[in-house]
Amino acid sequence: MNNIFELKVQDNSLVAIVCETPFQIVNVIRILGEKNSSLKKCRIHLYLGKKFRHSEAVYERICKTSYFEEIIPYDYCNISYTWLSRILELFFPCSYLKRLAKKNTISKNYAYIFLPVYLYFGTALLRINKKAKMILYEDGFASYVEKNNLGVFSFVRKLIWWFEGVNFKRLQAEAVILSCPEMYIHNNDTPLRIYDMPILNKEKVILLNEIFNFSILDLYANKRIIYLSQPLDSPFNNEVKDSLLQLLYNKYNDIALLRLHPAEKSECSIKIGMENDQNWELVSINCILDSHILITPFSTAAFLPRLLAGKEPFVIFVYNIFDLSENKADIHSIIKNFKGVYKKQNKIFEILDVNEIEPILNKIV
Repeated sequence: MNNIFELKVQDNSLVAIVCETPFQIVNVIRILGEKNSSLKKCRIHLYLGKKFRHSEAVYERICKTSYFEEIIPYDYCNISYTWLSRILELFFPCSYLKRLAKKNTISKNYAYIFLPVYLYFGTALLRINKKAKMILYEDGFASYVEKNNLGVFSFVRKLIWWFEGVNFKRLQAEAVILSCPEMYIHNNDTPLRIYDMPILNKEKVILLNEIFNFSILDLYANKRIIYLSQPLDSPFNNEVKDSLLQLLYNKYNDIALLRLHPAEKSECSIKIGMENDQNWELVSINCILDSHILITPFSTAAFLPRLLAGKEPFVIFVYNIFDLSENKADIHSIIKNFKGVYKKQNKIFEILDVNEIEPILNKIV
C-alpha cells in the first residue's frame, strides 16, 4: 500500500459512516480494520440503511463488533409517502433524517462523513453537519469514473438548494478510497485525492463471515462458469440474455451457474442452475478461484474477486451485445483499466458478437 489515508482529527472526534448494501459493509470493515488507522482514536457512528435482504440480522451481528460507538439503522420506508419524503429531504433534512432513523436527535458535530455515493440519507446528513468533511469510499463501477461531484445533482435540486443558501463546495468530496486506484478514470473536473483501500486479511474475513452468517458452499467448486446477470429489462435484452443462458445450458450445464441481480425477479425461462442465497461479496472472497469463468454484461460483481481478494478469474464482458443506456465508451475504459491490474491480462475478454463466446469457452474450460 502506497497511499493509506490518514484523517487530520483530534482524539475522540465524531465520524459518521453511511452504508446501505453488503458491498459497502465489506468496505467499511476493510477501512476500520486497519490497526494503525487514524480512525482508531475517533468515535464512530455507523448509519446502516435497511435496503438489502436479511439486513435486520446483519444489523444485529454488527452490533456485536467493537468498531462503533453507536449503530443507527434507518429505513426509507419509515416515510410512507414519496412526496412527503422528497419535501422533507429537500427542505427539512434534519426532520428527514429523524424520521428515517426514528431518532429524536441526529448529531451535527461530525468531523468527517464517509459515503459510498451521494445517498439521499448521506447527503442530508452532510447538509446538517456544517463543518464536516466528506470522503467517498468504493461502491463498484461508478466509483472509478471521475465526475464533477455536483454533476450528480439535478438542475432543479441545485436551484432549490441555491435558494436555501446551501454551500455547494461543502458537498464536494475531499478524497476517495479505492481498491485499485490504477483503474480510476480521470477527467478535467475537480480532481479527488485517491487513497488505497486496506486489504482484507484473515481476521477481517472471519469477521465478515460472521456478520453475514456465511458458510462455504461446495457448489462453487463444481460450477466453474458463472453468469452474473443484471436488470437490463427490455424485450431485446431479455432475448439476448436467454440466448446466452441457452448456450450455457446446452453446452456446459454441468459446470454452469446463474446468479441473478438482487433487483431481478427470481425466475428464469432457461432451466439452468441458480444460486442466490449466499452473499456474492463473501462468495468472491471465500469460493471464487482463478480458474472460474465469470460472464456478465458489465456487473460490478465481476470485479469483486479481484477488488476484494486479489483473485483473477476469467471474465467475459458481453455488454456490447446488449442495448444499454450507459456509455459504452466509459464501460470500455473501466474494463481496460481493470485489465491493467490483472497479472494475466489475456484472462479478460470483451466480445462484440454472441458467436464469440463458445470458442472462448472451449479454449479456457
